Amino acid sequence: MDNAELINTVEIEAESLRLNQEIEASTLYSKQLQQLLPRSAEIIGLLQAGTFISSSGHIKLHKELSRHTHAYQVLLEMTGNTLVHHHVGFFHLQPLETRSLNLRERQIAAAMFALVEWLSDQGRSVESMINAEDPISMNDLSLLVEHHRERLQPLGLGTVDDYLANGIKKLVEAGVMQTHTDAMNQQAYTLGIPTYYYLDITRKLAKQKESQAAQQDVAVIDIDAAAEDLLESLDEEL
Repeated sequence: MDNAELINTVEIEAESLRLNQEIEASTLYSKQLQQLLPRSAEIIGLLQAGTFISSSGHIKLHKELSRHTHAYQVLLEMTGNTLVHHHVGFFHLQPLETRSLNLRERQIAAAMFALVEWLSDQGRSVESMINAEDPISMNDLSLLVEHHRERLQPLGLGTVDDYLANGIKKLVEAGVMQTHTDAMNQQAYTLGIPTYYYLDITRKLAKQKESQAAQQDVAVIDIDAAAEDLLESLDEEL
């Protein structure tokens, strides 16, 4: 074996040793992580799937996130994500500014903004309905879809069945809403704590509109109108 072959063999063996050491270190790290954060795989998987982890919808997971918030922030930063804690009691990942909404996200947002606007039109306070026993009935959803059909149709939400499958069901999966059975033994839905995520968006827009209205001396825009504007903007993206 000449010098070149010997050097090549030594380099290959050194690289193999380095890789084995990294694998062993990674395995040890994974075991330690599993011991320290036993629900880390489930929590990170849910967050990356767009789920809100709240003190009412995922109690045990929320407790671990609250106890080890900094550790999860570091873990998620390693994957390019930012963990956000809302003061009312839920965690979610901060949306990436450079990424546009996919169809699923637009459907979820449109379903919620339509619901916010329709409930407000009926004189029902959305905020007071959060975590309260004030269910949204199938009749409510039927009337909502009928009212918003023209704007919901392009997003695949134009019928009650589509609104349920592509909107409400996904809001339930995301931890924003919960399913219930009402007094008539029929399916109904309630709003969870993460509803504040969408209310914050409508309030922010309403505040911007209010500022513009003050400058232009026109009527003040409320949350109801802000939700309507947001719904229209989602429609225009298609």
